[in-house]
Amino acid sequence: MHEQAIRDELTGLYNYRYFQKVLQRDFALTARGKSDYGCLIIDLDHFKKVNDNHGHAFGDMVLNSIGRILREEARDTDVVARYGGEEFVILLPDTDIDGSIIIAERIRSRIESHLHVDGVLKKQVTASIGVSSFRPHNPKTPQQLLFFADKALYRAKSKQRNRVVVYS
Repeated sequence: MHEQAIRDELTGLYNYRYFQKVLQRDFALTARGKSDYGCLIIDLDHFKKVNDNHGHAFGDMVLNSIGRILREEARDTDVVARYGGEEFVILLPDTDIDGSIIIAERIRSRIESHLHVDGVLKKQVTASIGVSSFRPHNPKTPQQLLFFADKALYRAKSKQRNRVVVYS
């Protein structure tokens, strides 16, 4: 019952409510210590077209497979959650900005190279990723850390998508 309460039913990732709880706790711990803390916000590019052109069942299959990719790429200490419809977030404890960029690029590349099959149709999906980190960006609140990653995501999407952008 506990797992059902904290997991997204479709992807098996943590849900938004659980993610917010962990973010609050981890942010406070990071602020007290000397470690860093990375945050990635991942958005699937043009996902509405996937649903519109291939149906919601196919879109759900894509979201499920993206969830699997994110779980496989995450480390045991990372928190991977479904943030919204086709948005995901990953919290990276003890990870500096360079490490966060490496993980983000690995995820972006893996999503890009993964083909989703619907009958005879093969569909490539890409992702844009915004990156922020505690130490170089000095957020005052957990929400500001997310806001910084979201601003970077917005820049990635405005720069032709399928890329990783760091908040600056």
